[in-house]
Amino acid sequence: MDIYVPDIVWALVNFVILLTILTKVLYKPVLNMLEKRQNYVDENLNNSKLAKEEAEKLRADYENQLKSAKQEANEIVLQATKLGEQTKSEIIEAAKEETNKIFAKAQQDIELEKKKALAEVKEIIAATSILAAEKIVARSLNAQDHEKLIDDFVKEVGEPH
Repeated sequence: MDIYVPDIVWALVNFVILLTILTKVLYKPVLNMLEKRQNYVDENLNNSKLAKEEAEKLRADYENQLKSAKQEANEIVLQATKLGEQTKSEIIEAAKEETNKIFAKAQQDIELEKKKALAEVKEIIAATSILAAEKIVARSLNAQDHEKLIDDFVKEVGEPH
């Protein structure tokens, strides 16, 4: 095998030209494409990290809001319970007051009826006494004698209690 130098030089020149053409035409675009792809992947990773952080923040906010809502609901239930107890106490107190008023009114009515009954008994006793006195005295009494007889009888019998 003979080595022919011009063919080797020509092959080397062709190789360098081919390498230069491939570098300009293929290698740089491939590198640019790989770099763009790497940038795209990095950007997506950053976006996914940001989205994950945002999701964590939203989850934490949601949990805080949920805790706050539960606490607020418990406070509302406690307030409603207290209000119910207070209303219950007020109703019971009002019923007791109404019962006391009714009892006092009944006592007053009883006392009034008692006084009326005693006044009627006094009138009946006075009328009966006058009739008895008229029969005993066997004469009719005038108005002054009548009044005096009633007063004397009441004094003897005593005032009603």
